Parts: sequence; structure tokens; C-alpha cells
Amino acid sequence: MSEETTQDTGSQDVAAASAAPAASAAVPVGFLDSLPEDLRMEPSLRNFTDPASLAKSYVHAQR
Repeated sequence: MSEETTQDTGSQDVAAASAAPAASAAVPVGFLDSLPEDLRMEPSLRNFTDPASLAKSYVHAQR
């Protein structure tokens, strides 16, 4: 019976270890990180957290 317990614990450890890389692969790329380097360093863009807020600001400025 102790052999079955050892085998079950081992399979759970393998499942937990294989799940860890999948979680880190799901990290989204930041909005500014998707821009070219010259725009990424632009201080005026630091106020925006996503493309929608940038578009909203642009539309508002055009009115």
C-alpha cells in the first residue's frame, strides 16, 4: 500500500511542475511594449494603459 501512495504523490508532482510553465506563458505583453522603441520611450505615452485609452484621447483632441 505504501508503494501506491508514493506513486500517486509522484504523479501529482509531475502534474504541478508541468502546469507552472503554462502559467508564465500566459503573461500578456504590455501596451507600450508592443510599440517601436522610439515611441516606447515617449514620456507622453506613459499616461496610457491600453490602445483604447490612447484612441479616446486622440479622438477627444481632434474635436
